[in-house]
Amino acid sequence: MQAYPKVVMLGGDPDDFQVAEMLARLAAVTRVEKISEAISQLERGDCDVLFCPWHSAEGTWRDVLEEMHKRQLEVPVVVFCHCGGEHEWTEVLNAGAFDLLAPPYESHQIRELLEHALESRYATAGSRLRT
Repeated sequence: MQAYPKVVMLGGDPDDFQVAEMLARLAAVTRVEKISEAISQLERGDCDVLFCPWHSAEGTWRDVLEEMHKRQLEVPVVVFCHCGGEHEWTEVLNAGAFDLLAPPYESHQIRELLEHALESRYATAGSRLRT
């Protein structure tokens, strides 16, 4: 994994603290509470991976993806929820997010997910440069 990838984490729910704490050991994490703040971080290039809760104070992960698509922002989005299953995972992938993170949250799981999201981001960016 690259040294200190930049992660933006949308949230504010106290239950999100566990995910944020684990991510902070692996990346430089910027926590934001509003979708507009997350989008601003993405537009400035201050984000390698976005972690987004199923629901935020302003809307859902689908609202985040919609804003990203409007602006043609191509950053992997990991959606996390407190009770995800196969149905939710399929829904997230079909909508264009990178993956779904569901409990039990474990450090090794978050590390692997972050590594794969970074690999995907840079592989996609490299292929666009070659075309």
